[in-house]
Amino acid sequence: MSDITAAEVLGAASGRLTLAGFRIGPELRLYSGEQLRCYEDDVSIVGVAQFRSWRALRDGWIDAQSVLVDLLSERLDRRDPKAWEGYLVLLTLDRASIASEVDEIRRDTSRLRKIVATGEDMTSVAQVEDALLPVLPLSGGVLRHDAGSILDRLPGLLARKGIDKGLTLRVLEAFENDRPLMAAVDEWRSEQ
Repeated sequence: MSDITAAEVLGAASGRLTLAGFRIGPELRLYSGEQLRCYEDDVSIVGVAQFRSWRALRDGWIDAQSVLVDLLSERLDRRDPKAWEGYLVLLTLDRASIASEVDEIRRDTSRLRKIVATGEDMTSVAQVEDALLPVLPLSGGVLRHDAGSILDRLPGLLARKGIDKGLTLRVLEAFENDRPLMAAVDEWRSEQ
């Protein structure tokens, strides 16, 4: 069981997003009664929904997605780049009953990208903030002029975080050749 409360989860999520430069947007009610809190920065819109249980999240994420997509459709023209940068963050302090169901939601990139964090992922405020990392702007700090390009430095940086250098090089090669990145990941995995 988590040592944090639902209020602390929402407070941490809101605090981290606003600290990163997101403006607080509308709060929309889902059919299930939960709230979808919206945040916006110059390049993206993020909707955060906290569910009382894993089952409520599993059954209600599509409703949360629909509400956020409707908001994007109302506010943005399809040609606006921000219309394609919508993120849905789904949170629950409850533990998922079946891990593959969590992965299935995470992999569903139709309409919006999804981030799912459950009781297994969030036992502290710091872990709530970590769950939001995919939607936060990159902060690289100050780079020396002789440090080289970030793409040249990326394999070493990620290797220090435990990501295989070969995988990173394969993905970068695909990126530079305008090939699908996930195909490069799958090719690398099949060779392991």
